[in-house]
Amino acid sequence: MKLFLNVNPSNGLPVYRQLVQQIKGAIGSGKLKPGDQLPSHRELALELVIAPMTVKKAYDLLQAESLIIMGSGKGTFVSSNAQMISPSNKLIRIQEKINQLVIEASILNIPLKDLIEQLKEEYSKIENEYKERNSK
Repeated sequence: MKLFLNVNPSNGLPVYRQLVQQIKGAIGSGKLKPGDQLPSHRELALELVIAPMTVKKAYDLLQAESLIIMGSGKGTFVSSNAQMISPSNKLIRIQEKINQLVIEASILNIPLKDLIEQLKEEYSKIENEYKERNSK
């Protein structure tokens, strides 16, 4: 299965944590469902041009939270125990980031309409990249 994961080594968050957050987000949104197969840590590392141990560390954390199951030689799958995030909790998960973004925009005197337009453009770009990647 092709996943749309995007890591940025310079964003301040360790790459393995970025992977954990993005995979949790895909599970929570329903893009990944129980039983879906994930790429092996080596395949994903090749795709993202990162060290295989970085992916392994992310997968180990996800397995420790019972979100995925790694079977030796059998593959890595989303666990049947993985809970969908309820609609009411989805916004709570991103509230801190929204708060940080709004504070930074305010400090930089970025008008709200410009901030909203930038968010819409970025959202659309990410959504299109996801669709493009998963149509291959």
